[in-house]
Amino acid sequence: MSIPVSVLFDESVMGGAQKWHWRKYGWLRWVSPPLGVLIFAMGVRALTDSDTLVRDVVFLLSGTYFLLQPWILEIQHRRSIRKSPYYGKTISWQIEEHQISAVTQGAAWTLTWDKIHDSVATPEGLLIYLQKNTYYWFPKAAFRSEQEYEDVKRLIASVTKHRELK
Repeated sequence: MSIPVSVLFDESVMGGAQKWHWRKYGWLRWVSPPLGVLIFAMGVRALTDSDTLVRDVVFLLSGTYFLLQPWILEIQHRRSIRKSPYYGKTISWQIEEHQISAVTQGAAWTLTWDKIHDSVATPEGLLIYLQKNTYYWFPKAAFRSEQEYEDVKRLIASVTKHRELK
């Protein structure tokens, strides 16, 4: 079995990957803003009560950061995509039973399945993790058919630590 998949590496395609990657670590998106509001409120209260301006400023800056963290991470993600040497290029993948390989303008690489940390199937595609926060994204639309997508999903589930997000 050898299934070809072509993926254009740009912000619109990789945006779907980021959405599902952050859903895998969804607690951060839910904890960070309320924590930011709480710390910011503590800073405002400390401004009215204390003599130490440094602590107040730390609370205000920390609260603002935690409040804005999901948006900051999204901006960083888009920026890192644009800075990638593969930005705007099409990556042609070959997914096989023992390895996964890719070719793009100026580069080629092959990975055996034992080098893959884990994988996640989503309604929009597949995330294949090399490390905890380093992944390859295979959007469902990049496959030639629904059957090929399901075949790859089954293969990945059999050779990696795998889970599905709905």
